[in-house]
Amino acid sequence: MIVPVFSCFALPSVSVNCAHLHPNFGEKTPEQELKELREEEEAGEVDLNLQEYKKRRLQARQSPYPSVVVEVRAMVPPDFSEPPPSGPVRPNPIEEIEEKTIDSDFLQSLEALFSKSTLQKDGGFYDSISSHMDTISTVTPMTVAQNWIAANDPQFDITACAFTTSDTPHVDEAYEFVFTNLAMQTSQFLTPPVSKSILMEVGAQKRQYLVLPNFVTCSATSLEKFAMEVSNIITTVPSINGKVQVMCFHPEHIRNERRSPVPIFVLQWLD
Repeated sequence: MIVPVFSCFALPSVSVNCAHLHPNFGEKTPEQELKELREEEEAGEVDLNLQEYKKRRLQARQSPYPSVVVEVRAMVPPDFSEPPPSGPVRPNPIEEIEEKTIDSDFLQSLEALFSKSTLQKDGGFYDSISSHMDTISTVTPMTVAQNWIAANDPQFDITACAFTTSDTPHVDEAYEFVFTNLAMQTSQFLTPPVSKSILMEVGAQKRQYLVLPNFVTCSATSLEKFAMEVSNIITTVPSINGKVQVMCFHPEHIRNERRSPVPIFVLQWLD
């Protein structure tokens, strides 16, 4: 067995963290719930802020699919070399080449680059890195989404679909954007009831793509939960309950056929 010896190099500080996600994470047995109720009664006080914090912490671990998250972080080790002399030092004219050191900010930038999911594509390592470099392009997220949908969505029909976009990164604005578009389509489909031919003539679109390039761009699980909440709200509205199907596409979706270049939310009216 050959054992490598690192005697003259400073090794980086490496840490590995692992967490698991599951749809039923944090669910308690009836015995555990009864025990907690007894402890609250004995304490006499209930901290609502603490309960809300625990609830949100559990929800963050309840993903639609069982998942394992592995995080690897590497940092430059501290410099234990002796400080430079206090007096002035005359530079050596022979050593004119400046030697650049790798600092922690540079490593963090590389770490964020490696965490991009598109590095796993088949275009090669350097092609993947170049895709994340800051470049000037006239192609908008809407155009990218339209081209991808036309090539990959089997339900795409150019005569019965519409595209809308919003640059919001916030959940409340995303809800407003989705239900504003839903209300516009509802007025065309349900008030008053008309035939399919008339719907096509007035321009009612049965499938609407809502492009959200800045919304939960790094979390397909969050977009799935958002879609589930929108579906739950729709079931409470009698006029559209069972008439609208909700789905989404995301760059990090677990299914290959639903990995779009930008987050896309879909409203599909059913026959």
